[in-house]
Amino acid sequence: MSLLAILISLAIEHYVNTVTQFRNYNWIATFSDWVKEKFSETEFWNDTLGLIATILVPVFGCAIIFGALNNAMGLLGFLFSLLVLVYCIGPTRVLHTVRLYIDAAEHEDEHSSQTYVNEILDSEDTEINDETHAKICDKLITSTNEGILSIFFWFILLGPMGALMCRMVSILYRNSLDQPADNDAPFAEFNNSTRITFGLNKSEKVSLHIYDVQGRRVSTLLKNVPKEARFHNVNWSGDDDRGSMLASGMYYAVLNTSSAVKTIKLLILR
Repeated sequence: MSLLAILISLAIEHYVNTVTQFRNYNWIATFSDWVKEKFSETEFWNDTLGLIATILVPVFGCAIIFGALNNAMGLLGFLFSLLVLVYCIGPTRVLHTVRLYIDAAEHEDEHSSQTYVNEILDSEDTEINDETHAKICDKLITSTNEGILSIFFWFILLGPMGALMCRMVSILYRNSLDQPADNDAPFAEFNNSTRITFGLNKSEKVSLHIYDVQGRRVSTLLKNVPKEARFHNVNWSGDDDRGSMLASGMYYAVLNTSSAVKTIKLLILR
C-alpha cells in the first residue's frame, strides 16, 4: 500500500499544478514559537526537549487520526495516508525551475535562462558556466533528497507519521539556520521606524516575525497573511507585540513563506 500511495502522490505532483496551494508549513514555525514561549522559562526546558515536543505533538495527533480511520475502514486510512504524503512532499520549486531552465537553454533563450538560474541559486546576475551547472546539480540533489526521497523513506518506515515527522524536522532545521545565527543576512539600522521590503514569485501566505538575539520572538508583523506575487513593504516602529518600545540592539526579521525563509538584521539605535 505504501508503494501505491507513493506512485499516486508522484502522479498528483506531476499532473496537478494547484497542489502547491495546498501546502502551507507556516504553522510549524508558529507552533514551535508557541511551545518555546510557553515552556522556555520552566526549569526542565532545553532546546532538544523543545524540538522533541514540537514534533511529537502533531505526529501523535496524526497517529490518532490515522488509527481511528484505519480501524473504521482501511480505505479511509489509506486516503488519509495519501493526503499527508502529498502535503509533506516538497517544496518542488527547484525541480520545476530546473525544468524551465533546461527548456529555455534548449531554445537559446538567454534572458529566461538567466532568470531561472538566478531563481535556482537565489542570486543575482550569476554567470552561466560549468561551475554554475555544478551548483545547479548540487542544489537539485539536495532539494530532491529533502523534498522527496527522505519523505518517501520515512513514509515507508512509519506511514503518514513518518512523512509528517520528516517534513517538520526539515522545516525546523531550515528555520534554525535562517534565524539569529545568520551572520550573512542583509543589514539595516534605524532609530524610530524602518521599512521591510520583500518580493514574492507567486501568491502565497506570508508570516513576518521579529526575534531578539536570544531567539525569542518579540513581535509579529504578519501571520499567515495572503500576499500577491509582487514586492511588498511592511513598516515596523521597533515595538513589541504589546506596543512597548524595544531597547537598542540587534534584532532579526524572519520572513516565512511556504517555499522559503529569509532573514534581515535590524539594528535599533535609540
